[in-house]
Amino acid sequence: MTGLRRLLLRLLSLPDGSVRAADQAAPADRHGPFVTVRIVTTVEIGQARRVFDGARETETIMQACLSTVSVQAFGTNAYALMQKLRALLESSAGMAGLRSLHCTVPSMTPVRNLTGVIGAGIEERANIDLTINHDHIVEIDQRHIAEAEVIVHTEH
Repeated sequence: MTGLRRLLLRLLSLPDGSVRAADQAAPADRHGPFVTVRIVTTVEIGQARRVFDGARETETIMQACLSTVSVQAFGTNAYALMQKLRALLESSAGMAGLRSLHCTVPSMTPVRNLTGVIGAGIEERANIDLTINHDHIVEIDQRHIAEAEVIVHTEH
């Protein structure tokens, strides 16, 4: 998710710290718009692939996944910012950035305007959901057979 947040920050030309994980509190001194990113769901596609590396004694498990990622913008022109993001993800720079993260965005929802009354004022807010195609990769150590626990049962 860190790589995706960095890509969105770069594409939207926002100041550092303006694209953050959704589980962080809003900045107290926010002067401009900010964006949050959260994985909502992940669905595995097909069977996982396994690769054993004998030299490093590791096994790598790769599972193709489709994840739904919710991206929300807060602040002035939040709706326009999310519309801009949809276009930027389709640009050459956006697609190159996604390729560098080894993922694609096969679909996006329409931009939703979530502006509403918060406290004594109105908060501009907008959202899109991205469907991201990516691999979830886990690498585990393979223990030597000499380290394995062996239990022997004898029958009388």
